[in-house]
Amino acid sequence: MIKIGVAKKKTDHPYYGKGSSYSFTVDGKEGHTIHLIKGEVYTFDIDARNHPFFFTTDPVGGNGSKDSLMAPNEAVTDKGTETFYVRDDLPNNFYYQCQKHPYMGGKVKVVDKNEEALMKYLMM
Repeated sequence: MIKIGVAKKKTDHPYYGKGSSYSFTVDGKEGHTIHLIKGEVYTFDIDARNHPFFFTTDPVGGNGSKDSLMAPNEAVTDKGTETFYVRDDLPNNFYYQCQKHPYMGGKVKVVDKNEEALMKYLMM
């Protein structure tokens, strides 16, 4: 399970000085890139009051962004759990953002299953 929270944006955040003064945290790390594997299902434990977390092709987010990559059965929420299936039709690079506030998120990188071992090695 991947934990999503919110914290005051720090100077090392990739979007520091842009948009919201807050940032999503991924397992406690601000602006962290999320690595996902195609064909896998991930569960996100979200505690981000008033900041609906979602996946998008829009690097900015906010303002009710309509470029969502969420499937109809995948809820956009600010509290609770969200399940996300990494479909084959998703781009290899996209973003996680807040649906209400711009520049709170970061990048998502998707790899194929055969790249999984390499990814684990690089993350060590």
